[in-house]
Amino acid sequence: AGHAAGDGYTREEKAYRFGQFALAKASIDLPGTYRFSNSTRFCNDHGMLNASHLEGGSDVTGSHIFVPEEFGTDLIKLREEYGVARQLCKVVPMTSDTRTDPRWSSGLTAYFTGEGAAATVSTMVHNQVRLTAKKMTVLSTYSSELSEDSVIDFGNTLAGEMAYAEALKEDQCLVDGDGTSTYGHIRGLKTMFATLTLGTAPGYRDSATSNTWAAIVVADLTKLISVVPVYAQKNMKFLCSSQFYFQVMVPLLNAAGGLTGAEMQNGLRRPMFQGIPVFFSQVMGTATATSTIACFLGDFAMGCSFGDRRKMTLEFSKDAYVDSVSLFTNDLIAVKSSQRIDINVHSIGSDTEAGPIVALSTGS
Repeated sequence: AGHAAGDGYTREEKAYRFGQFALAKASIDLPGTYRFSNSTRFCNDHGMLNASHLEGGSDVTGSHIFVPEEFGTDLIKLREEYGVARQLCKVVPMTSDTRTDPRWSSGLTAYFTGEGAAATVSTMVHNQVRLTAKKMTVLSTYSSELSEDSVIDFGNTLAGEMAYAEALKEDQCLVDGDGTSTYGHIRGLKTMFATLTLGTAPGYRDSATSNTWAAIVVADLTKLISVVPVYAQKNMKFLCSSQFYFQVMVPLLNAAGGLTGAEMQNGLRRPMFQGIPVFFSQVMGTATATSTIACFLGDFAMGCSFGDRRKMTLEFSKDAYVDSVSLFTNDLIAVKSSQRIDINVHSIGSDTEAGPIVALSTGS
């Protein structure tokens, strides 16, 4: 999986252990094709084939073996490198298919009360944030020529590709989710902001100068920063594409003397703008376009919940058809992983009040 963790394993050891688990799982799923006895023995000796359900109990029957916890942690790290959804949202563990959390909407109000007069009553208002687990699947084919001699390469490639595919889909759901089945019926940031009136809603601003990236000025971004509510400023972050950062933000910093020569030569460990961390997602716009959100800003954990329902599973098959291709005839195996998640973008403000997340759009 390519990462050292708190258990003391090196990256090579992690990749080796995941490869052994994958080969042992292939032996369980396809006993007539594979008998990687060394891999199965290794996993049994290290307790890697006894992963339990989140609901409790143990199940080691074929396709119901979950990816062991040590690899689940590494795959999450890979997803956090590849994507931003898990980094920015509030990750909420789900112990059932649905979860409902209260969300504070408005608080109490203080009033002056005259002598002998009755006090004015105020009431705290809450609504609910609901998460419903949705199954996400990665399905691909792989050469049936698996070998214990290439266990590290197999484990590293399989883990990396699965993590990348899932991270990309999670980011697409967070940013572009339009409520259709393509995005697991998740409504993402762009769809939710489309319910606001651009230029009227305090937290949904358009460039005051023009409809292109090149015409965006510092004032456009500083005004966006200014409308983020104070309660969301401590942990606010920018979300944009790498192109927007280097084509718009960096030139503005350079023009203001914001980057030293040493910083430009050595690079920054975390891209920043006005002291605010910048997170990249290539799901965001990578080229200038009219009437398009160029960047988001705010405390995403306050406005977005990421429901994490179930550990990843890993399954192998040689009897199926994939895109009308016979796996048996073409000497291929199908590899499938799945997990269950949900994303709820629940707080973006209104046409009269900015929420914890705000957005800057190009003009029309």
